[in-house]
Parts: sequence; C-alpha cells; structure tokens
Amino acid sequence: MVFPCSHAGPPGADESPSGGPRASTRLLLGGILWFCLSLGLAWQLGGRDEPVVPEAWEEPPALPSGDWLRQRDSLDVLLQRTLPRVMPGCRLLTMPGFSEQEARHYRIEGEGAPLRLALALQERLCQEALRTGHDGKRLHARMALPQLRWTDDGVLEAVVDGRVCMVLHFPGWETMLAALSRPMPEPALILVLDDMGRKLEPAEQLVSLPFPVALAVWPHAPFRHPVEALARDTGRDVLLHMPMEPLPRKNGSLPDPGPGALEADMAAFAMEQALDRALAQVPTALGLNNHMGSAFTSRRQACGILAGLAYGRGLFVLDSVTSAKSRLEDSMVRQGIVTASRHIFLDDPQGTDKVLQALDKAARLARRQGVAIAIGHPHAATLRALERWENREGVAVVPLRRYVWHLARLRAGQAATE
Repeated sequence: MVFPCSHAGPPGADESPSGGPRASTRLLLGGILWFCLSLGLAWQLGGRDEPVVPEAWEEPPALPSGDWLRQRDSLDVLLQRTLPRVMPGCRLLTMPGFSEQEARHYRIEGEGAPLRLALALQERLCQEALRTGHDGKRLHARMALPQLRWTDDGVLEAVVDGRVCMVLHFPGWETMLAALSRPMPEPALILVLDDMGRKLEPAEQLVSLPFPVALAVWPHAPFRHPVEALARDTGRDVLLHMPMEPLPRKNGSLPDPGPGALEADMAAFAMEQALDRALAQVPTALGLNNHMGSAFTSRRQACGILAGLAYGRGLFVLDSVTSAKSRLEDSMVRQGIVTASRHIFLDDPQGTDKVLQALDKAARLARRQGVAIAIGHPHAATLRALERWENREGVAVVPLRRYVWHLARLRAGQAATE
C-alpha cells in the first residue's frame, strides 16, 4: 500500500486554518487506520490458533470458600451457565418444597448426557481448586469447595463441608447413573465398538450380550438416532465417533473419513462448528473418540485447539491411538479434561479366532495393570467372537461411564492435593 505524504513547508504548514490536520495528514492517518482494520479482519477470518471460548466462560464467577449459602449460590450460577453449553435444549426445573436454608433440588429434562454435566462442573471445580493468588498461595482452603458425588438412586449431589447444598435429578437416567456411586472394580475391562449407526442390527446384537459394550456412533450415520435410543433403553453408553483427518496410505491414496471431519489445519472457529454439528447429532454421547485421525492426532497444535474447545463441555475424550505419534491424550490432560487411550484393537487382524485371542489378551492386560480398554468394529467375525468369549481371566467388564467417573474423581483428588 502507498501512503500519501505531505511536502515540507514552513512551521505551522501541517495545520489547517482551523487548527486541525491538513488533508494530507488526514489521508495518512486514515490509511494507517484502514490498514490496521484490514489486518484485524484478516485475523478474524483466517487461521486463528487459539480456541474460541464463549464469552460467558472467559471469566466464570469465583466460588467463595467457607460459607455454605454463598457456596450454594455460586454453584447455582455455575450450573445455570454450564447447562446450555453441555445439554442444549434441556430444561432446568426447580423442585418445590424446599426452603432457602436447604439444599436446592433441580430436575433436568430433555435429551443430553447427565454425566457430561457432572464432568463439566467437576472441571470448573478442579480449576477453582488450583487457583492461586498474587502470593502464589491457594485461594481456597483444601476441601472447602463443593464436592460432587452420585447416590445409589442416580442423583448428583454437591456437598460442602459434609452438607449437601445442591441436588440434581435426571428423570429416566436413574438406573444408569446409580452405578456411578460404586467404586471401580479391579481388574476391569472396558469394551468399545466403533463405526456404529450404519445399520441397526449390530447394535441389537451388542446390547443383547451379557456384558456392557459402549457404542461409538458416527454423527452422520443413517441409523444414529435408533442406535442411540436403543443404547439408552438398554443402559449402554454412547460415544461420538468423531471423524478426523487421516494420513495417506502407503500407496499414496487418502482414506475418506466421511463428512464433517476435523482437519489438522482447521481454524479454531471452523473446528468448533464441526464439533457442534457432530455433537448435535449424538446428544446423549458422554464423550468422543476419533474415527481415523492419524494426521490430526499427530499434530500438537490441532489437538491443543480441540482440547480448548472440549473444555467446559464435559466431554470425555478417548484416544483411539490410530497413530503412534498421537498427541490427543496429552493435550486433553494439559487442559484438565478426563481422557484415556485405547490399549488393544480387537479386530486387527480380523477373524473370529483372532478377535477371541485379542479379547483374552485385553483381559490379561487388565489383570496386570488394573484397567484395559479394547476397541473393535461391528464386523460379523467380531460380533461372533463377543458372543462366544468365555472371559477365562474373570475380569469385570464394566460400563465405560464407571471408568470415566473414576478418572474424574482421581482428577478431583489430585487438584485438591497438588
């Protein structure tokens, strides 16, 4: 850009008769202003590296310590802000019959994942527990902040100094949520089947098994909604099977991850739009795992942006580990998000006997390290193997949600003691 310049003149020549700048100076200032505005607009529309965080989440209200009523009221504000982000479209209804000096009881109705709401609140409480003042000391005394716990009736309670200050009821989810009140058994095996939603029959076979299998559902699969409804009716967990950019094959061809995939070079706002659309298609998902994604998950910057977008949504993130260079789990840990990685692929290679061997291997791994996660696909051979598997190791096959809440409790304990 060529900026206009003024010719030299006598003292005072740069001023107009009225005392303001001359036309040439005004043009110079206007050109500079236009250039700055153009740069700002280009930055807004171009590849921003930082995640887009809704304004309400930039400065959430600080939670006071000590005073029970103030804790309850601050937690109430946090709930009001969190619910629309985690369970959009759900209604928060006050249950009558309780005084202002008692715990507040709410009923939450609509489509969504109650565990995600608990995780989102837990994320914020952990962040608050780690806050320090200018002197480097904690702003809150240990154990002064609310603690979240599930009851045997599938109700979420917030407790301050041993006294319940808030109670959240989720009609229709009580049976599934009641299991969260019990500690994780060891050894434990978690099973996840990807690529669900293309047909309904594989999901029907999986929910009839005598042990739980989480269903990772493609956001644009034709039978996603029937599979999701079937999972809820039978107490099975659902993940969003999020398409992500893959690396080229050895022959140079590029696999197709499907529509709405996250790409490694995506700007944050474009990534947020794709994530929002996918979550809207699988509203009861308690988290996500990656479909393909060897290119995306190996890029630290891309994973960092996704971690920033996942924060505040209560998403559990399971790294399928489609690349040995994956940075997905590490990025989520840095953001304070509950996360884990796959240990065993069940059907690579395929074949009923191969899958049975992989199941036994996963069970042995669970016995050695306490917990193991195995991922498979709805191939006919995999479904047959799951029906025939004898679990000779005697490990507990547990719902994914129990492990997710177990990890959330560990994270809360670490935040309280760090």
